[in-house]
Amino acid sequence: MRLSGQPSAAAPQHVWASPRSPRHGSAPPEALGRAAEPVLRACARLAGEADALDAARLVTAWATGFIGMELAGGFRLGGDVDRSFEYGLARMRRALGSA
Repeated sequence: MRLSGQPSAAAPQHVWASPRSPRHGSAPPEALGRAAEPVLRACARLAGEADALDAARLVTAWATGFIGMELAGGFRLGGDVDRSFEYGLARMRRALGSA
């Protein structure tokens, strides 16, 4: 595991790309704010205004990882992937709501 923030030689480069990196373009801050608003609003309801941004980052990172694994065929052990996604959402709602 690399904790330095630098990609390993084997890591797909898109994983390490930052929204500030030139290859992602430069969306105006207003557009980014509009895109983030629904998640921030939901997270503020669950975790409170003071923790909304941290909670939104947690939810976004979890969802991005889950979706990325699904698209890459990472869930091949059987079972219902939709059920697993709902399970994760329910646990995250519970955890954020008790913060």
